[in-house]
Amino acid sequence: MELVEHVLRALDESPAAWPLSLVTELYVFGSFARGALEPHDVDLEVEFESDWQWSTHFADCLAYGRNPHSPMKRALTGGRRGCQFEFRYRDRVDFEMTLLWRRGDTLTAALERLHAIQPDAAAGRAPRHAMLPQFEGIDQWIPRDIREVLSGAVSSGAIAIDRRVLGPGNEQHAQPGVVAGLMV
Repeated sequence: MELVEHVLRALDESPAAWPLSLVTELYVFGSFARGALEPHDVDLEVEFESDWQWSTHFADCLAYGRNPHSPMKRALTGGRRGCQFEFRYRDRVDFEMTLLWRRGDTLTAALERLHAIQPDAAAGRAPRHAMLPQFEGIDQWIPRDIREVLSGAVSSGAIAIDRRVLGPGNEQHAQPGVVAGLMV
């Protein structure tokens, strides 16, 4: 709750600061949104507009292999951990999301929506989507959209994925193509 309150305050306190000035809506989903008492993390979905600065930033990030969403995550969380973000994902989801904030909303209205989420002792971890057995236990480090692409490629026979467990000190001996313990 505290993490999400911090995100909402960041949106309220810096509405004109780039890149927060691009954000149009913020949704919560997953186990936290269902009222889980001890969620692993808080799943947030951010809708935003692009401007010239964003487009240029995005192209630069792609060219240099950086995550273009990092400045937006940092601005929203202040560097705090515990939030899992999806960006511009609302129209592609097949599950319910709860609107927390829309541009023009007051902080009070957003906090009321947040606090309307009722605790539910029976709510456990949300089911993982686009999961393969190879992703078990490391799915939190593989964003859903990446899992979807990889799962689709495995299903179509385009690739195979093997899980490799490296022992301590063997990281430097990983074979080419090993990413986060996966061999693609």
